[in-house]
Amino acid sequence: MKLFSPLWRPAHPAWLTAFLEVLEKAGSVTRALAEATLNLLTRIAVCSFSSRRTFHVCASIKDVTLGLILAMVGSGLACGGGQSPPPIQNGPIVRPVVTTGDQTKLLQSQPTVQFSSGGQASSLIITVDQGTTYQLIDGFGASLTDSSAWVIWNNLDSSQQAALMQSLFSPTSGIGISFLRQPMGASDFSASGNYSYDNVPAGQTDPNLVNFTISHDTAYIVPLLKQAMAVNPAIKLVGVPWSPPAWMKTTATMNGGNMIASYFPSLAQYFVQYVQAYQHQGIPIYALAVQNEPLNSNSNYPTEYLAASDESDFIANDLGLRWQAPGWAASSSSVTSTTGTIRAMPSRY
Repeated sequence: MKLFSPLWRPAHPAWLTAFLEVLEKAGSVTRALAEATLNLLTRIAVCSFSSRRTFHVCASIKDVTLGLILAMVGSGLACGGGQSPPPIQNGPIVRPVVTTGDQTKLLQSQPTVQFSSGGQASSLIITVDQGTTYQLIDGFGASLTDSSAWVIWNNLDSSQQAALMQSLFSPTSGIGISFLRQPMGASDFSASGNYSYDNVPAGQTDPNLVNFTISHDTAYIVPLLKQAMAVNPAIKLVGVPWSPPAWMKTTATMNGGNMIASYFPSLAQYFVQYVQAYQHQGIPIYALAVQNEPLNSNSNYPTEYLAASDESDFIANDLGLRWQAPGWAASSSSVTSTTGTIRAMPSRY
């Protein structure tokens, strides 16, 4: 079963500064990386608050950088404290990338530095044991939400879009985002208001999904995803709804409320048709999550309360069964179609 973390939210600069000061104790190399990271995150923290619509564009860079920091700290916590490894005179060579708060440097490459053993015995020691491995990492990234996609599509010309895609998704000339957690319908960052892939007038239902369409996404979200995949074909996409269609819920609205259990078969088919529709557009879906923040029922934006027991029952008895039809096969951790394997990813509780 694959896991992933939700988007990191902006941290307080004072907390971030203190956090990176701990890293500085590891030596000059880590200190240089810590300074570069602090400069980058300081700029992005400001950017993320400047415009709700541009939050996820900024967060894309932030998530990758924070992931690198956590990987460094995680290695120290998991492996530090034991016997020191043999001295390394010629370790890996890395190239720091710096963005300054005044924007005089934007993702600017710096001279390379080389990891090696050394430093004081009292310094923080980070031990990397290449012979011991744990959980695999699928990738680092963010979400191309309706708001961020709308801004990119409507406010940037084609050359600016191309430059942005290179900066965000290129593994060589950009930060190499490799994972996108895509909302299935509206989220709390929606320039279009609330929408799902099966909208019907208030008071009506559509259990057979006669009105299902991803036409909203094909206007600008799908074209931008194709641009991103052209830059980095290794990108993995996970689909997750902030809320199912309003008519499936007890509140008859996408904002808060619970799922009506009798519509679980319709919701399962909703996922199937989403995957098929995106594949028809040439965009494979790597994984699915049943519900974003399933214990958060909020009347201010699309959310839904979905207990863990209900989610597991839905996957076992409805979603899994849909993929047992011809051309599909389901297991406890993945769904396989004729176009590849779709992993079932647990929601964050």
